[in-house]
Amino acid sequence: MAARFGIPLVFYGESEAEYGNPVAETSQAAREEKYFAASASLNDMYFGGVSASELPAHGVELRALDPYMPASVDELRKTQVTVHYLGYYVKWTPQECYYYAAEHTAFEANTERTEGTYSKYNSIDDKTDPYHYWTTYIKFGIGRATYDAAQEIRNAHITREEGRGARAPLRSRGAAQIPPGVSRLPVDG
Repeated sequence: MAARFGIPLVFYGESEAEYGNPVAETSQAAREEKYFAASASLNDMYFGGVSASELPAHGVELRALDPYMPASVDELRKTQVTVHYLGYYVKWTPQECYYYAAEHTAFEANTERTEGTYSKYNSIDDKTDPYHYWTTYIKFGIGRATYDAAQEIRNAHITREEGRGARAPLRSRGAAQIPPGVSRLPVDG
């Protein structure tokens, strides 16, 4: 999208190395081109196990995928798009980043808390997050509130006891709440 609209500088939040990717990937601010560009043909790109070239046979018009397709390496170089991590320049602490954004931009938190947790400002840009946390809860018994509380404890925003208290009311209702649309997902079995 940046190449399409002539936006030369894109910022992501924190580097994936914060969550287990190789630490060597944090040595520079810019993200490597290979993560957001593609030179592969439609035969080599897969969506749900189906190559992009086969999608029209399944009723999906290729132009409908345009916003989701990676830009070509040539297109990115021509438009000089670079992607940087904000976490390279500032300490990536979600609560502090929220306060900074609220003070210096028109950013507003959700009007209601994020599904499965007590906060209103984490991962509000992604409607698929509830699915990730829901399946993590099913598999490991760890819900969204546990992740948020653990991070806020590590960053000294709340105490361990406050963290236990913050997630306790969510254990029976919020953490295991089924995200919208799950009942419509096809399940083979």
